[in-house]
Amino acid sequence: MAGTPDPDTIYLNGIDPETGTYAVPPVTIASLVQHVAIRPGGEEIGLKHGEAVRGFHMPFGVDLQQLDEIGWGIVFHEDTPQEVRNAVAPLIEHRRKQAGKRFRILTYKQGEQVRDWYERHDISAGNVDSAIVP
Repeated sequence: MAGTPDPDTIYLNGIDPETGTYAVPPVTIASLVQHVAIRPGGEEIGLKHGEAVRGFHMPFGVDLQQLDEIGWGIVFHEDTPQEVRNAVAPLIEHRRKQAGKRFRILTYKQGEQVRDWYERHDISAGNVDSAIVP
C-alpha cells in the first residue's frame, strides 16, 4: 500500500524550516547499523559519562498512547519566524488539547549549551519528568 511507512526505516523528529523536508533524512535500520559499526564512539561516550546508567524512558505504568500522561512539547529557537510558528499552530493546538497540563512550548536560546537548557528547565540528562519537559 502506498504511503505506508517502512517498518525498517527510522524517521527522526524535526522539520527543516527552509525546505519543509525532514531536518534529518529518514534512515534504514541497516544503514544505521553500518554507520555505527564503522564508528561506534562507545569509548568517547564512556569517558564522558562514566558507567552511570542513563534512562531515557517514561516511568513504568505510564500509557505511552495517552498524551495527557506522557505530555507533548515543541521546542522553538528563539528566532523562529512567526510564519513558521503560524504554520504549525493547528498541530500545536491539537496537541495542547490532547496533552492538557503536560503540554509545553519550549525555547532554545542562541548559543545555549544543552546543560544550560536543562538547568533553565530544572531537569537533568536522563531524567525524564513529563510534568516539567514532555
